[in-house]
Amino acid sequence: MTIKSQTTLFGLTVAAGTLCATAVAAGTPERSGQSITPIFERGTYGELSFSAVSPDLTGETAGGDSISDLGDTYFAFAGAFKKDINDSLSFGVVFDQPWGANITYNDDATNGVFTDANTEWNSAAITALGRYKLGNGFSIHGGIRAETLEIDVNLPAAGAENTIKESTGFGYTIGAAYEIPAKAARISLTYHSAVEHKADVSFNDADDGETTFDMPESLNLEFRHAVSPTTVIFGSARYIDWTSLDINTNSFGDLVGYADDTLQTSFGVGRGFSKEWAGAITVDYEPPTDSPVSDLSPTDGKFGLGIGGTYTRDQTKISGLVKVLSNGDAVSNAGSAFNDNTTLAVGFKIARTF
Repeated sequence: MTIKSQTTLFGLTVAAGTLCATAVAAGTPERSGQSITPIFERGTYGELSFSAVSPDLTGETAGGDSISDLGDTYFAFAGAFKKDINDSLSFGVVFDQPWGANITYNDDATNGVFTDANTEWNSAAITALGRYKLGNGFSIHGGIRAETLEIDVNLPAAGAENTIKESTGFGYTIGAAYEIPAKAARISLTYHSAVEHKADVSFNDADDGETTFDMPESLNLEFRHAVSPTTVIFGSARYIDWTSLDINTNSFGDLVGYADDTLQTSFGVGRGFSKEWAGAITVDYEPPTDSPVSDLSPTDGKFGLGIGGTYTRDQTKISGLVKVLSNGDAVSNAGSAFNDNTTLAVGFKIARTF
């Protein structure tokens, strides 16, 4: 297999591992996966990606009434730029939307306190990264991250409309990697610190003081390895410390909190078919916690399958991926049951080496 077709194939592993990471669709507001793989690209490199995710979340209240589809379709954007300073040092910038949620109940009175309720999380983050090659295949990477976040949790039937106004917090990223270029192999471990936010709060359109909270720390393990000139395996594991997140407000009290941490895993196989074309299949899994979930995050764990392809022409790669996820069954704090739900996600990426 030629070097060009290998480049096509390995470009697909990046696309398959990062496109549609927004399709997490589990019971936490996780979206992007916070991958830093662009920092490992050769030369001067840039990418832009777009994802659309459509969850289908239905259930039944404790009283036996049907709950119509709660999951709102959402869109996500991401981008990255990387440049070599010299043979050992490189610099990169990654933009993503790490946290998000879009859940809406209709105004049917059978939904009780959740009649016309909704939650919406919006975020954006910029991470500035540096990477230094130590030699013998080892390298270290790290940088700083600026993150903005805004949260709405509205329960009109309970007379409680809460807004955590937009705030900006800062954190850091640090990690290490080992590569064997002859086997196109790489394994990397990256730690993302918690990010502290201090935000103004609004309760029923009135000032409700401030709240301070930490968005959780996480740990990413990512790998790839060519098992033949035309085939590569790749995967990742991501741990998130959700139990550390606790958002309290003066009027409502405990607004957001989680009883369990999460571990998300993904595995894929990519194969090159020609100098221009490569394809991949992926499997995603997050084990259920078996704990009651929030009625505004009504899933527990996930299992997903994806199929993608990459077309390479000269220095440009165009990738697409489709994922279908089975959202884990869940019982909410209010006794509602959510079963047999799915999420469909599609993603598109364009990348270029200069």
